[in-house]
Amino acid sequence: MSTFNDVCKVVQMIQNMKPYFDMIKSSQKRKTTYLIKDVLRMLFLACKDSNKAREEETVRMESLNGASSGNISFWKKKIVVHDAYTHMFKHTIIPASAPRVIAVDGSVIAINISSDGVKRVGKASMTLCSLLDVDSNMIVDYAISESCDEISALRTQIITSLQPTDLIVCDRNYGNFEFLKSINNDIRFITRLPVHLNIVTYFKSEKKVSSIIDYNGMAVKLVRYRVDKKTKQIILDHYGELSQKDDSESEFILATNDLTLTNIQCIDYYKQRWNIEVGFKHLKSNFDVRNPLRTYKCCNIRSYIAFPIAQSMAMYNISTYIRSIYLKTTGKSVRMTRCIAEVRGLFDKIIQDPLYSIMDSIIGFM
Repeated sequence: MSTFNDVCKVVQMIQNMKPYFDMIKSSQKRKTTYLIKDVLRMLFLACKDSNKAREEETVRMESLNGASSGNISFWKKKIVVHDAYTHMFKHTIIPASAPRVIAVDGSVIAINISSDGVKRVGKASMTLCSLLDVDSNMIVDYAISESCDEISALRTQIITSLQPTDLIVCDRNYGNFEFLKSINNDIRFITRLPVHLNIVTYFKSEKKVSSIIDYNGMAVKLVRYRVDKKTKQIILDHYGELSQKDDSESEFILATNDLTLTNIQCIDYYKQRWNIEVGFKHLKSNFDVRNPLRTYKCCNIRSYIAFPIAQSMAMYNISTYIRSIYLKTTGKSVRMTRCIAEVRGLFDKIIQDPLYSIMDSIIGFM
């Protein structure tokens, strides 16, 4: 019964998006050679990180055979103006019992655009800041910052998305005093502190395992986390060229405003933050989040970026949930790429035929 209820939740997620797809399709007032619903289907099938893979999906669609980039761009402009965050992503959030452990991370979105119409690589960028429930491995919210400032995006999310009982787990990028002070009264946190901070230097010199200090009027507990060689190498390999001096340290200093947590609990919670790194790997490898802006002549950058991000997050959540159902049903793990392929196919079929049986397709997948 539990598995059946889980399948019903997936069905409901996609069913709730049908009015949104109908609204998009209603933008086409008369029949033309190329239909808006086929461009919408293409956007789901071609929502991938590889340029080659996107081109292959577009060519594979017979209904768009012969369509120029201008034909596709005409309908895409009509599609991206609709609020995909509310009408797609929000339907994939499953309420969880409190308290939740929420991992936090950010990723840069490249924008190759200029005001004079000349393509310039790396002209600007935005930041995608995401919150992931470490228990379900699903994204509970995200925000897009107008600059590379992850902290401002996260602060906005905390105000709107999180509950006082939640515990957020952050990496070194969020370990500055101003940010921690601003959220101290709203949420519990565990963060890794950058090595250059004076309190880190002083704490290390004391040779203590943990200590409760007054951090400029804020009571925090510092915990020493000794990193084994295997874990340290995994971190360095993961960040690659983006790794910093902090990542090669043999120990991390963690800070939390929840003084009731034991040292072991702080370390265990911080280790769970790695779940969002795995989630971001799936997002970046299989969806269109790193470079979603395909044109360098664009008057509405936010809409062109917001749609593929919301689309990617929604498909990631549904794929992750289907993967968890598969494990619960069969006792075996299944590759994330296979679940993603199933979800792409579901959206393709439901956009073509609103009466398509989502339930039968998911049960068949199991």
